[in-house]
Amino acid sequence: MTFINSDKKKFLSFEEIKINKFNTLSAVFPENSEKDIIVYDTIYNKYGNIIHDICALANSDGGKIYIGVNQIQKCIGISMKTRDEWLENILKLSRVLYNTIHTFEMKRIKYYIRNYIVEYNNHESFITEIEVPRSDEQCLVNSFGNISYYGRKEGQTISLPITEDILHKVFMDDEHRNAKYDIGDKFDGEEGEKMEFKPSFKFLKSMDGIGKYLSSFGNTNGGKIIIGVGDDKKILGILIEDSQHWDRIKQNLLMNKNCIKPVEYLTQIRVKRVPLRRKNHFIVNIYIPKSNFEEPIIVRDLEGSWNQWSRVLSSSIKIDKQILYTKAEMNEMEKKCISSEKKYKKLLKDYESSNNVQEAKSSKFGMYSIFGFMILVALQFKT
Repeated sequence: MTFINSDKKKFLSFEEIKINKFNTLSAVFPENSEKDIIVYDTIYNKYGNIIHDICALANSDGGKIYIGVNQIQKCIGISMKTRDEWLENILKLSRVLYNTIHTFEMKRIKYYIRNYIVEYNNHESFITEIEVPRSDEQCLVNSFGNISYYGRKEGQTISLPITEDILHKVFMDDEHRNAKYDIGDKFDGEEGEKMEFKPSFKFLKSMDGIGKYLSSFGNTNGGKIIIGVGDDKKILGILIEDSQHWDRIKQNLLMNKNCIKPVEYLTQIRVKRVPLRRKNHFIVNIYIPKSNFEEPIIVRDLEGSWNQWSRVLSSSIKIDKQILYTKAEMNEMEKKCISSEKKYKKLLKDYESSNNVQEAKSSKFGMYSIFGFMILVALQFKT
């Protein structure tokens, strides 16, 4: 793609190739036979469609778009009084593309524009080719804050649903940032079976590090770790200076392949960041899916011991003596533990409703500790 300098700071230039009107596209560009081709006989009122097609091609296997070619792929060209008038239209399209299509990390999409002259009876008309290579990252259309996602299926551009996971992947720039939280806000979530809060990355340096959460969540029903949120749900945020810093963080959050079995489970872990209103501050989310492997997820600690973990209520519990339970056995233990917890709560409620209410309140925490210990004993009973 070349530019011509002028007082108006324009334009995209024309290729020297000249095309005879009504030639077929395949005759002019025989190298396109293996590519996904999209054609438009006009550019007017087609900017939105062209943008969606470019996004879809980038998310698929790439391809080319031709403007000035009809549906039977004849090179009819689009008439303009001057070349500059046509280039003004292409320049406008290029500006819209630059501002609306991004990768998940807000990098600009790659595309290449070439313009050709179509001759007929000494009259010039114009064709534009937009070459779109396959993107290394999935791309989104961001039109005034409205996020859309497109792909190609059976030669058609289709709109694909945007899940919550995809939205978490979108890192909006300063103009479109729609952060939910400020530093100091309260996070609207609760620690529990599927969620763990961490104020910073210090937990990675502990004996079990992130491994126990990958194992415990993976061996039960999945979950996520929210980093940058305290136990009191207060938003603290994590400072991430630039993209290189973010890449280092992601590498540290994913375990060494020699420290987890089955190692293929690592490919299912997703690490995302959610921007806060304070510049360069984020909440970091680690999405840990439920394992679909037959064998349990085990991890190695700093001493080299292999351990299996399970998630019970809001705690990650180590299965002692390195006994590897099957999923069925773990599910049965979890049911017994939860059942014991419910029985305890009912007992406590009945006790507090008795005549000795004040005495019950004073001994509540002592009883909770005793029954909490009983839950752990029940979990490891088989051991």
